[in-house]
Amino acid sequence: MFKNILLATDFSEHSKTAKKAAISLARESDKKLTVLHVFNQHDASLKEGVFLASEDIEEYEKEIHEEKAKLILDEFCREIEEQGINPQKIVKEGIANREIINFAKEIKADLIVLGSHSKRNIFDVMLGGTANSVSQNAPCPVLIASHLQENK
Repeated sequence: MFKNILLATDFSEHSKTAKKAAISLARESDKKLTVLHVFNQHDASLKEGVFLASEDIEEYEKEIHEEKAKLILDEFCREIEEQGINPQKIVKEGIANREIINFAKEIKADLIVLGSHSKRNIFDVMLGGTANSVSQNAPCPVLIASHLQENK
């Protein structure tokens, strides 16, 4: 049914549950799994001990965030790869809900899988939760997973 699955992750506990669901759905050989992490360089400051001209700080922070995100994404995908699935790994900068929706359209995803709660930031507070926004605006079905359900 779902052949092109997009797993969106913020590396939270909810994302780990979503990863388990995505692994189950992508186990068949004809499935494609793409794992997307969206970072926003303004979520956390990495300026400590760095002395750059103000015009260079933003580009420097973006590069640092992107490099760290790629390393964490590689680690996050290790369990997927151990299951014999070779996911495409993508890191993008932006506002998570917008980037997830746009990327799902770009790759023509059949299904988006994501955790029920993100690591909340100012954009979630202002615009509503990422999962809620994605589910309301996605171009395909959305599976929202919660780690709290595992304990029941």
